Amino acid sequence: MSATVIKGTAATHIHHTSGRIEVSDRKTTTIVQQGKYADLQGKVPGRGTTFQGLDVVSATLTPQKGGMALLSVTGTAHKASSYSAPGTPDEIVYEVEMAQLEKPLLSAPAFSGYAEQVELWKAGDPATRALYQYDDAQGNRFQLGGQALVAAKLILKGVESYLVFAPVARRTSRYAAKKAEQVFSSVGAACGKRQTPPAKLTRIAGGTWEWLKTADRVQENSGGGCERVEEWTGADEWDHDLYQNGGTAS
Repeated sequence: MSATVIKGTAATHIHHTSGRIEVSDRKTTTIVQQGKYADLQGKVPGRGTTFQGLDVVSATLTPQKGGMALLSVTGTAHKASSYSAPGTPDEIVYEVEMAQLEKPLLSAPAFSGYAEQVELWKAGDPATRALYQYDDAQGNRFQLGGQALVAAKLILKGVESYLVFAPVARRTSRYAAKKAEQVFSSVGAACGKRQTPPAKLTRIAGGTWEWLKTADRVQENSGGGCERVEEWTGADEWDHDLYQNGGTAS
């Protein structure tokens, strides 16, 4: 059998198809090298490592005729400075939205001072309820009036609650593969605690809200990195007997 004849260079070199850029949920670049299969086999990078300026998402080694091969490496642009501080996100997005909350009707500021009267009316004789009358603990009968009467009429219409709006502050942090493992152990540690969000979020939200950390989730992506989404919900007050103090988010 005659020996394989290689036309052109057999040394590892950049192939003419190298440089393909693809944008979907993120921007990736593909580098393609051509050379001997035996030479390229030891150069196949692992996911999450760095290869010629890329954080590797995937790599493929494809054999060709004559003992040659193509090595295709796809990754995102590597940011050298992003690894200077362990646990520091490579990208952070801050956002605030107003969420709709439902509260009992009698907790509304306009009616809260009359809640006891209205509750007595609700618990009373159905025959007198339509007349908006109620009896106190001593059996004295009274007539609802003012805001108590307004609340009673709403209740008879089937209204038992009202809507308020409160801010939900959200921080989305994206980490490269080398940092993902550092994030996992801290997920959910502050959930259910009174915790002040980062200063950038409180500035966006404004107001004098008291905050509760209400969500903390992490999703690992195909490139080995991860995305962490943390949420804090604002309220006029969170019960200090129910919710511990979680300090300020770092």
